[in-house]
Amino acid sequence: MLFTLVDSGLVVYRTYVGVLTREEEVAYWNDYRTVGRLFGLRASEMPRTLADLDDYRRAMLEVDTLHVTDWARE
Repeated sequence: MLFTLVDSGLVVYRTYVGVLTREEEVAYWNDYRTVGRLFGLRASEMPRTLADLDDYRRAMLEVDTLHVTDWARE
């Protein structure tokens, strides 16, 4: 869930506002790690760095880990 919030926020920002520097993206992810902790996630349950988050994104998109179920389609 946290990844979806982060990724969607970045997509919307890039689409309607503009480009973020890598440093701004790092700060954004660090802020969201705080949000994740407020949601009850442990630090070990979240990618530690923005590069780790990028690796996670690639892994989720390259395999069939994430998919829409029939229940979700309804």
